[in-house]
Amino acid sequence: SGRGVMAGGNTSPSSHHLVVDYVNISTLGNATNFGNLTSVVGGSSGACSYTRFISGGGKTPSITDTIDSTELQSTGNFADFGNLVTAKQEVAGVSSTTRGVWSGGWDGSNRMNEIDYVTITTAGNAADFGDLVSTKSSLCATCSPTRGVFFGGYTTGALDEIDYITIASAGNATDFGNLLGALKY
Repeated sequence: SGRGVMAGGNTSPSSHHLVVDYVNISTLGNATNFGNLTSVVGGSSGACSYTRFISGGGKTPSITDTIDSTELQSTGNFADFGNLVTAKQEVAGVSSTTRGVWSGGWDGSNRMNEIDYVTITTAGNAADFGDLVSTKSSLCATCSPTRGVFFGGYTTGALDEIDYITIASAGNATDFGNLLGALKY
């Protein structure tokens, strides 16, 4: 759609937001208000197709499994899409044109290695995709139309691990290599 969307967030450990902003990627300028999530949330992650943006997980202040969605061509408030497999925050999201995927996270007691996915065009609950190479939260992600790459993160300290998945094929992540240094978001 040519829009970059930023949903929710934290300004402190206990202050979360429901505001969603967007920028037009092809032009310079400040962000503009898009609308609101269904609830105040921080520590979530997004995924999108060409037409729909979805945001999953986070803390509201309790840790949530909520997935919200909106159509990118219009601005306005988000609607309930479904739920992740388990409630978690500090997840990383990637997507293809048809599938949204979240990995890792923290449930308030434990770091997680699970990977969840949804079909972006069909509202509903996430299903199990597979597992990361190790348990971690606060990881970063990037993707191409076919491959999702998860890097860094936190377990008992910052990590230098890189894992990857093929977005169209459910299964466990594979070791990709290592970063030059450890990091977490």
